Amino acid sequence: KRQKNRRGLSPKMSLEASIVCLDDSEYMRNGDYSPTRLEAQQDAINFVCGSKLQANPESTVGVMTMAGSQREVLTTLTTDMGKILTAVHNVRPSGTLDLFSGIQIAQLVLKHRQPKHLKQRIIAFVGSPVEATEKELTKLGAKLKKSNISVDIISFGEEEVNSEKLEAFIKAVNKDDTSHLVTVPSGVRVLSDALMTSDMFGSAGGGGASFNDFPGGVDPSLDPEMALAMRVSLEEERERARKAGEGDGAPAAAEGTATAPESDMDADLRAAMAMSMGGDPGAMEVEGGAQDVSAMTEEEMMARALAMSMAGVPDSGSAAMETEGGGGAADGSADAEQMLQDPSFLSDVLAGLEGVDPEDAEIREAVSDLASKVDDAGKKKDEGGDGGGK
Repeated sequence: KRQKNRRGLSPKMSLEASIVCLDDSEYMRNGDYSPTRLEAQQDAINFVCGSKLQANPESTVGVMTMAGSQREVLTTLTTDMGKILTAVHNVRPSGTLDLFSGIQIAQLVLKHRQPKHLKQRIIAFVGSPVEATEKELTKLGAKLKKSNISVDIISFGEEEVNSEKLEAFIKAVNKDDTSHLVTVPSGVRVLSDALMTSDMFGSAGGGGASFNDFPGGVDPSLDPEMALAMRVSLEEERERARKAGEGDGAPAAAEGTATAPESDMDADLRAAMAMSMGGDPGAMEVEGGAQDVSAMTEEEMMARALAMSMAGVPDSGSAAMETEGGGGAADGSADAEQMLQDPSFLSDVLAGLEGVDPEDAEIREAVSDLASKVDDAGKKKDEGGDGGGK
């Protein structure tokens, strides 16, 4: 039963660190695959890497070459598709293929994968004659199997010459049907089309994702913008349906909200808002009656406070001063007038100002004029008040 469940996992859920080995030998100049073997291989590598990264956001992919004077790691394990595309595009054919040492170097690259729980996979493109013997490849396959490394071989161009060696290698490395040999005959002009329908991407062991798994049957590697638009559209539709479902149960949700306990921060905020608007923390006055603050949202409270402040609603302090008959304001005004009439007070104030001489004749004259004006204004106010009382 456990075996069945493991095999029934969706390919999209596999989590892997994959290293793609590129054949960049002189044989890649041949034009039996459109437009050349190298460019057809580059297109297929873009498809493979894109499928691996889209299968799981934590999966990583690296790229290396297997021909020339030395094997070169173009990109270490990464999730950046841009780095991979740039590295693959800059490859030029040179030298002969060394599959044996190329796979050994790929094994070393996988040892440095992060995190360590990622499954290991080597994907090798072979379009040139393999010089290693069948015995060497079989021994290498057994070593990879012991290290739990899966291998996918894409054989093209020289498939008839390499078939026996590659079949023996895959047989030695295969474990639980997680390794594959994909042979692409010369009649197939586009390598990536053959890979889409191969066992590499049609089984759970392959760890890839077929374009049929994406919305609308769009191939994200060929048309990423359309695939992204389809995904966004589906997400928006799901969100709209979810909100519509919540709208049907709104009354019940409102009742639950009224009885649910508030957090300490919300309670303090509501109390402060109510007190700042001159009301009781539990409720505040509105047109037509009292409104419970605890039943209002933060947005409603802010809008209400703004409306009340613009309407000139007095706060509790000013209301208390007015209810006491305005005595406090009158007393404050009288004290101010008395202080302005006192020449000694004004002299002390002027003496504290830098660069001002209180003994200057002009300043003394200005102080006496100010005192007399304040005195006259007070007398007129008293006369007006008496007249009004009469």
